[in-house]
Amino acid sequence: MGYLVDFEKAIENHDAPAILRLWEEYTSSDEIDGEDLPKLKRPKIIRFDSNQPLKNNPKIINLAPEHVIEVATELGAKILVAQDYPICKVKGQYKRHEEFMRKLGYNVFWARQTAQLKKSRCPNMKLLIPIQCYDLAQMDTFLRAIGDLEYDGFSMPVRNHRPHEILLFLVRMKRLGIKMVHLLGTLEFSRLAISAFMGRHFFKWVSLDSTTWRIEAEKQKYLNRFDLSVRDMKQDVFIDDSVQIECECNWCGYETYTSIKNKLYTDKYCFLAAHNFWVSSKVATELYEKSITGNSLLTHVDNVCSNRKKKDDLMRLIPLVEYYQGSDPDDLLELEEELLWFKSKIAK
Repeated sequence: MGYLVDFEKAIENHDAPAILRLWEEYTSSDEIDGEDLPKLKRPKIIRFDSNQPLKNNPKIINLAPEHVIEVATELGAKILVAQDYPICKVKGQYKRHEEFMRKLGYNVFWARQTAQLKKSRCPNMKLLIPIQCYDLAQMDTFLRAIGDLEYDGFSMPVRNHRPHEILLFLVRMKRLGIKMVHLLGTLEFSRLAISAFMGRHFFKWVSLDSTTWRIEAEKQKYLNRFDLSVRDMKQDVFIDDSVQIECECNWCGYETYTSIKNKLYTDKYCFLAAHNFWVSSKVATELYEKSITGNSLLTHVDNVCSNRKKKDDLMRLIPLVEYYQGSDPDDLLELEEELLWFKSKIAK
């Protein structure tokens, strides 16, 4: 734990040389806790060597910011996301703190390195900095560590966050003057609803990214046309033949739930992947279209969502956020405080 303590002190003191020195010491260490040894079964080797080619195969991954820049330039990309080390989904304040600190050095170093490379090699690209944090305090720590980098917006995975926590991050980003936000892992109805409303009223540009449609297809799961709730389509699952499919996609027109679940796995996967992708895009589009006002969004949510808790959360959060629409940063601080209060009540 000495590394974590020293790293926190370096962050608090804005000591950039110490941050980089500690990062280099930590990443060059070959030590492994004894209790972790049983968990290691032919682990995939992960390297960040810019002098070696980009590589991803069953045995090794080699990825460095230089590779990210090269690929983005070759593709003619307009937007670039800095390389990052994703934090895992863990529970407990201590474990989250430890996981955040364990990845912080990588994420600070790569954010700075990607920004420098982008400035020299592809200055016209927009740059998004990944926010790999569990709470606002960690976000503040990360932003202090990267200093005065030039960037155009943030990207953030939301799989670790509940709807009110996503709102907290988005409100903080708005207060910081951020206009571009890329959200990852957002294929859940209430998260999509919040992203749609915030994208329409608080930011100039918001994009969403998720592979849930494919992962659920692999698990033989069918996403509901209206609220993306999941139905198991394995062959041993009983589905009443009287239950009708309510979906107008090109794939569901001639099917029943029974005919879908009885398909061979490969055919079923192809069917479910196509359907799930279509409904994911459709639901997200409808939520954005209905986000003209908070009332219009909530009316739509009430009509299509089958989950009472998700409805209740959105009924409390959307009017609160809408009240502060168009507010200056000082007023948004009040919204942030109200959301923190909301979070504390839920924690109890």
